[in-house]
Amino acid sequence: MASDTAISLKVERKPKLSETVVAAIRKQLQAGEIQPGQKLPTEGQLTETFGVSRTVIR
Repeated sequence: MASDTAISLKVERKPKLSETVVAAIRKQLQAGEIQPGQKLPTEGQLTETFGVSRTVIR
């Protein structure tokens, strides 16, 4: 017997690591920790700070 009740599935998407890094940098900008126009740390420093690969930072 088939049931007329449909199952509703909602899949929650996890943010990409790159989106998480961007959000953290934006938060630092808003908090005044990074000034507009100020250079960001090097790619290597960002990978260490956020614990992610160079690909994520790029």
